[in-house]
Amino acid sequence: MATVATSNYTERQFIPPVLTGTRCSDWLCVTQGQIDAFAAATGDMQSIHRSDAEHANGLFRGPIAHGLLLVSLAMGLARESGALPDATWVLYGFEKLRFRAPVRSGARVRCLTTVNGVRKLAGKTLLNVRYVMEIQDERIPAFVADCLLLNLGRASDSAAAAPDVCLAG
Repeated sequence: MATVATSNYTERQFIPPVLTGTRCSDWLCVTQGQIDAFAAATGDMQSIHRSDAEHANGLFRGPIAHGLLLVSLAMGLARESGALPDATWVLYGFEKLRFRAPVRSGARVRCLTTVNGVRKLAGKTLLNVRYVMEIQDERIPAFVADCLLLNLGRASDSAAAAPDVCLAG
């Protein structure tokens, strides 16, 4: 998954002040339309995701969002909250991903994002990011993920916009 923004990094590894602390996104309503579109795109048509009337009294009391739909939404919410530098990021992998609670159609979620580390990988910047997706009015989060995001930007993308904090070494 990648953004369409341009990179703010040069050849040196920078950590902008925005990468400290935890950022919280705005609330987002997860709609049945989003769930249906994700199902159509991925072919995951399990009954737990459908809005059939027969499932209203089922295990989850109605349709629930796909876990990977929620993970996909998290990156956008993290960018919108200002937790990630304005750059082209792709999902490089997961260190850990745990789905803790279902998100029912119509529920509101938000993403708490913490950058746990920054390092170089083949001349690119690799962030270790923790996402915690909260469900409004629920005690247990939808998921907790420690993932790696790789910046695909080139040094020439950011000569004028490089952050002013540099990681020594």
